[in-house]
Amino acid sequence: LFVIYRNPERQRLCFCPNRFPTATCPLPSGNVYRLALGESLLRRQHSKAPTITVLSSDSDANRYAGHRYGCAASSRFHLIQSHGGNKTLILKDTYMAYTVTDGHSVFLIPISIMTLTNQTIKPATSSSSIIDVMNEAHRIPGNPAGVFQIGERIQQKGRALVKASKSTLSHVTACTLLLGLILSTVALAATRDVQFVVYSSEDRVPMYQQNFDAFKAKTGIGVEHQQAPGGQVQKWEQVITRIAGGVSPDVVGAVSVEFVQYAANGLILPVDDFIQRDKVNTGSIIPILVSALQWRGKQYMMPYGASGLPLVYNVQLFDEAGVAYPPDVWGRPEWNWETFVDTLRKLTKTDGDGNITQYGLGGPPWDSWITLPYTWGGDWIDSELKRFMGTSPETLDALQAMQDLRWNYRVMGTGGGLLEGRAAMVGWGTWNLPAMIRSPLNLRMAPWFVVGTHPPKGPINPMGLAILATSPNKEAAWEYVKFSTLDPEGNYLFANAAGALPGTPQAYRRWQESIQAQKAGLNPFAFVQQVAEHGAIVNIRKVTTFTDINAVMNPAVSAVINNVKSPTAAMEEVAPVVQTLIDQSAH
Repeated sequence: LFVIYRNPERQRLCFCPNRFPTATCPLPSGNVYRLALGESLLRRQHSKAPTITVLSSDSDANRYAGHRYGCAASSRFHLIQSHGGNKTLILKDTYMAYTVTDGHSVFLIPISIMTLTNQTIKPATSSSSIIDVMNEAHRIPGNPAGVFQIGERIQQKGRALVKASKSTLSHVTACTLLLGLILSTVALAATRDVQFVVYSSEDRVPMYQQNFDAFKAKTGIGVEHQQAPGGQVQKWEQVITRIAGGVSPDVVGAVSVEFVQYAANGLILPVDDFIQRDKVNTGSIIPILVSALQWRGKQYMMPYGASGLPLVYNVQLFDEAGVAYPPDVWGRPEWNWETFVDTLRKLTKTDGDGNITQYGLGGPPWDSWITLPYTWGGDWIDSELKRFMGTSPETLDALQAMQDLRWNYRVMGTGGGLLEGRAAMVGWGTWNLPAMIRSPLNLRMAPWFVVGTHPPKGPINPMGLAILATSPNKEAAWEYVKFSTLDPEGNYLFANAAGALPGTPQAYRRWQESIQAQKAGLNPFAFVQQVAEHGAIVNIRKVTTFTDINAVMNPAVSAVINNVKSPTAAMEEVAPVVQTLIDQSAH
């Protein structure tokens, strides 16, 4: 939805969202920084690290964090951190120029759709050419200056929507949705099987098929599985590509609270009208799962269950050390932080040279930094989703605790080791249940410990099914969503295939019995209780700029865990940038 122009001398660049360029902007010298964010988007065909050239009309090109530079009114550049001479930049709602390797190849791309197009970005084949940004890019015939226009047909159909939009992502999404809806409606007017997008490992495909077969037996409607990449961004990238091509899927699976960034751009259809029309009783689902998938007073998805992160331990290693097991149920006051640390100390072993051969805890008990602070009473964002809480005492205490486990108490490794017998306990996601069940080890789930007077909590991921706004088969899609989230049989089969605890009582009791039958002693009830009574929602994922926040926070938290920085120093350094990103969110 934009035009890129570069004159032959490469001294000036210009860009414009809705029309051909009429002016040029200087490319200042001396403002070249190493590209950290987005580096992986460039396929490595150059020997040197990619760099980014800042287009700035600001006379003081050395003002960094939190300041804005402008080549156009919408251009904003924010410095995240500095490591020696290397600068890491984050850009929002802007067009940016990259200078690759030798400084001769320059291209522009809207930053807010960068992750949606990362599979189609290609380095230039020669140093004098502009890089195509999307597979659909095409040179305008007869233009000697080298103009590329992206999505010309979409632009023609969506021009009015583009003018009304405020962000580049909104431009792309609005026009893609419009074109996708037109093409899908024309091509797929007749009833078809429900087109369902989800990632599935090979061993789980038959499990999903059991759900599809049960649905067809009950309704006569078929379901076609469309395999997706494992990552959320890559999955939605594929969905948007299909929409733009006029073959919109109907339902997207394995979506958690990050749904907001897609709902905010009109990709997901709220289901409130369906719920009211069909008099659906959402009260039969674990309540926290239903509320977590609401936004701005609307129910955007129906939850089929939850994944999460319980503690898991090796019973044999506890027995060998003569250490008492953690309790099987939540909220026991004796299972507190102090007891937890003492237990890990007794389970950590060293050889004659003082080298650690077995850790009490394999690594930080988390999926990533986002699942950490809840049992300490902390959170990464306030309840109104407006203020970054990484510098709160509770969150800093949680970070300090992780640093102490590794460097002070020396009872925590860098990750893993449970199945190999090198760690007695880990925090392990329920998506690893097949591995737990297959393992010959005597493994058991346990609740999280109590910290001080804070209510015990464990991180969970409410998981739902999203009906796309561009679906040409919405009624059948809704029937499939109802079956997989409310019907006891459908809910059990779907959640079991997806590696989640089902959301309805009959289904999760069946799930619990099934796990116990496959692996006696695993104690799945600990996770049922975690979801139903002690679940902590990772609400910062509802912020539509979370991808950028994650890129900032990952290295900051790693610096704490690796004892490079104190929790206070690390969080105070990133707090202004994360707060800016929260302020820019469309949530």
